Amino acid sequence: MINTYNSSHSGHLPIRVLRHNIIHQFENTSHKFLIETEDAIKIFGLKNEIIYTLNKSSSEGNEVKGPCVLNSEKQINIQETFLAYLWCMCYSLHINVDNLISSARTDNNQLKDTQAIFSYALSLKDRYSDWDKKNLPNPECYSDQDKDDIERTNELFLYALNFILCHEFSHIALGHVTLENTSTEQKKEFEIEADSKSIELLKEGIFKNNDKAVTYGVSLALCSLIFFKNSVARVIHPDSDTRIQTALELLEVDKNDTSWLIACSSLDLWARHFNIQISMEEKPSFKELFDYMAKQLE
Repeated sequence: MINTYNSSHSGHLPIRVLRHNIIHQFENTSHKFLIETEDAIKIFGLKNEIIYTLNKSSSEGNEVKGPCVLNSEKQINIQETFLAYLWCMCYSLHINVDNLISSARTDNNQLKDTQAIFSYALSLKDRYSDWDKKNLPNPECYSDQDKDDIERTNELFLYALNFILCHEFSHIALGHVTLENTSTEQKKEFEIEADSKSIELLKEGIFKNNDKAVTYGVSLALCSLIFFKNSVARVIHPDSDTRIQTALELLEVDKNDTSWLIACSSLDLWARHFNIQISMEEKPSFKELFDYMAKQLE
């Protein structure tokens, strides 16, 4: 067995072993990112530390809440339970897509693992429970046989979370947190601007060996978020399907890029989870399939 835990990893869930990686990934978003953060600190008062909220105990956890910026503090907040949710979704969604495009059939044990970790992730929306490290895939303790899947998930999770963190950072860098009494319409425009800025930051950090991880990560991040509600419609954020489509178009991914297939597969899983009727049929490209599925939700 591989065990990546050491005494510097604070927290109660296995996601704790990636805490330092999260900060390193964010700080190294691109070669220009240090300048961006310095400007945000000087101009808008960004705090130079991220608040990392741990569960109260291993048995008394907090309900899932995504990263956010408190206007009064101008500081990014992330939460251990949400990080666990996101890692589990990244694992299940990307393994599911790998199986769709692989000629080799998934073995029954992997299929059970994928379903189990997906169910555990969704359960965290309603109530906290400990992550069963002995029986569920996780980044802290795993077998040599599972090494490739776990480490690939770790990479995609870091890019997925980095998109979300860059989104929150963008709210500060664009001056959104300095404005008060904004309308719902203006708040939605802020969310669109923050997504666009986040994509811009990530694109500046793309090089030949990480381009797929960046696009997969963004797709996984946005697809993971759709499972919080039984509708793609949103009040403050753009509708979930529109948000995914816009992000992938800004990333200029090919119409047959696997990032589109991740989005298609996720919409299908989401619809089945909430008993929503949506059909999939063969289309010339993954993007056209996504457009076809999204149109059914209008």
